[in-house]
Amino acid sequence: MTGSRVKKVKDHILLTSSRLTLREFTLNDYEDVYSYASDPEVVKYIPWNIYTLDDARKSINRKIAGQRKKPRDTYELAALLKEDEKLIGECYLSLTDLMEADLGFCIHRDYWGRGIATEITGILLKFGFRELNLHRIIATCDPRNQASINILEKNGFRREGYFKEHKLMRGNWRDSLFYAILDKEWKNCIRE
Repeated sequence: MTGSRVKKVKDHILLTSSRLTLREFTLNDYEDVYSYASDPEVVKYIPWNIYTLDDARKSINRKIAGQRKKPRDTYELAALLKEDEKLIGECYLSLTDLMEADLGFCIHRDYWGRGIATEITGILLKFGFRELNLHRIIATCDPRNQASINILEKNGFRREGYFKEHKLMRGNWRDSLFYAILDKEWKNCIRE
């Protein structure tokens, strides 16, 4: 990202909260990724298909290759519970040349409804605005996915648009809600 304001960020990312650790993926993570990415309910609103074990291995290899990319434009992180180091999901910030990043997350169904995705989103916002010096973070979600809408709004995102037939998913066009938060808006709603 030539001419960007992104600060120099250490090569290995490790982010924590009271309950969670977000870390880089390793080769050994593929079975845990498969455990949630193979669940049709988990991937219902996500653009990728239901994973096989081979898909999970390929995904891990792609994520690890992305960790080595210089300059780095995507931070894909494994989400683990601190109490038992169980990998329960993943999240990402994907940077653009406009000092903006796209944020996303995916959580194992057994851990839904516990505020984990809300907490992950908060950790990523802090990382994006404080460490990457971003100006704006965006997120899109399916209008039928009320849980994701709630997570984004709890973290201070505001809805900026409704895009008709925005994504082609598994042979069907899907509408998308477009959300965003600016660094100054985030600073006004920090709950540390």
